[in-house]
Amino acid sequence: MTQVLGHEMMSRGTDATGVLTVDFKGRWRVRKKDLPASVFIAGRAGLGKRAQTAPIHTRAATQGRPEDNNNNHPIIHGSIVGIHNGIVYNDDDLFGHFKWPRLA
Repeated sequence: MTQVLGHEMMSRGTDATGVLTVDFKGRWRVRKKDLPASVFIAGRAGLGKRAQTAPIHTRAATQGRPEDNNNNHPIIHGSIVGIHNGIVYNDDDLFGHFKWPRLA
């Protein structure tokens, strides 16, 4: 199923692929790389036998280089793991307006 979903999602982008796996005990793991889903999935023997939930994301790079894995999804901030679709073009304005620090 992972292979089928990953291949179908490549129409959204082939610059990076990532997956979050969550097991029955609530333990989670994020794996992501600047590879198309077909290559990313082929290089792994699956998501693990204990994965209960596994959101998969493919990315077409709009802002931020995919070679910098911090730009690829899932994105981790503390204990929060997020995946989103969309583009924020006014990020410089938002960071300036709210005086937010940019993370390295």
